[in-house]
Amino acid sequence: RAFEYVDRHWYNAATHAGILQEPLDMRYENCIFTSAHLGFTMLHVGEHERARLIGDTIVKMVAKQPHMHSPALTYYNRFDDNFVLLTSFSPDDPGVKLAAIVDGTKPDQCWWSLGYPVAFLAHLHSRTGEPSYLQTAEAIL
Repeated sequence: RAFEYVDRHWYNAATHAGILQEPLDMRYENCIFTSAHLGFTMLHVGEHERARLIGDTIVKMVAKQPHMHSPALTYYNRFDDNFVLLTSFSPDDPGVKLAAIVDGTKPDQCWWSLGYPVAFLAHLHSRTGEPSYLQTAEAIL
């Protein structure tokens, strides 16, 4: 039952991503970190093809990171349904933004939000042999 609930309300089939803030029928954001959690869940319940689709979305969104390897060292976890990274938020945005943007030039960032996608992609690579999963995990590191 728990998986059915998560699948129905927190998986965006249009983007093959995990969402957060509010359920799919409300105000939500796609999230790389949340996608990794959902991808692991898909692996554990036998939904291997959907785990791969989620992995493919993470690969796509990491490839779009504009500042991950520049002096800005910034990583964006959130994206919209058009696969556009959300690179800023209004100060009055009501959602939780704790790990939405990781600024690698500052201390006390949510580094764990990078580690979970790395772990998921490494596991997915071990299961499938697909090189892009491992290459993306290494790129994040």
